[in-house]
Amino acid sequence: MPFSSDFAHSCNTAFVGSARRITGKQLAAAATSLGYGRPDTLGVKAFTGSVPDTDDPVGHAAAVIGQGKVLASPLAVVGATAAVAAGKWTAPRLVTDPAPEGASVAPQQLDATSVGSLRDMMRSVVTGGTATVLRNTPGGPVSGKTGTAEFGSDNPPKTHAWFTGFQGDIAFAVIVEDGGFGAESAAPIAGDFLARLAQ
Repeated sequence: MPFSSDFAHSCNTAFVGSARRITGKQLAAAATSLGYGRPDTLGVKAFTGSVPDTDDPVGHAAAVIGQGKVLASPLAVVGATAAVAAGKWTAPRLVTDPAPEGASVAPQQLDATSVGSLRDMMRSVVTGGTATVLRNTPGGPVSGKTGTAEFGSDNPPKTHAWFTGFQGDIAFAVIVEDGGFGAESAAPIAGDFLARLAQ
C-alpha cells in the first residue's frame, strides 16, 4: 500500500510504522518549520502548538500521529496548512493598523519537494479518501486532512474531530469538540463554509 493511500484514508498504523524512519528531533523540527511552537506574533494571546522531541518509542509513535503529548490549536493547524498551500511559513497576525508588535517575522520557504508531495496527498484526501464529502465543493478544488484527537481518561477515549485544508488562497481549520471523527463532523462544516464563501 503506498503511503499516499495511507494518508488519504488516515491509516494510523502506517503513520506509526513510519516512526522508525524519523527521529523525535526530526519530527519536532518539521513541526517547527510549519509554525508549531513558534513565538506568538498574532497580536492577541494565542497558543501556537507543541510537538515534543522525544526518543521514547511509545511517545514518538504517538507523536507521529498527532497524539500523546502533541498539542495543537486551530491557529497552529491552520498556520501549518497555509504554509503547505503557499510553500512558505508566514507568521500569522491580525490585520490591523498599526500592525501588531513583532509581526514583521520574515516568511520562511519550505522544501519544494516535500510541499509538493503534501499538496498531492491532501488533494487525494478529498478526491478519494476520508473527505470525499468535499469533492464537489463550489469555488474550486479543495485539499485537506481529516483527523481525530483523543482526550480525557475514558476507555475508549473521546475524540475531538478535525478537518483542515485549503481552497485557492483560503486556508481553514475546523475542530468539533467531542465530535468523534473528522470525516463525519468537521469536514461537512468546512464544506458548508466554503459553499457559503462561494455564493
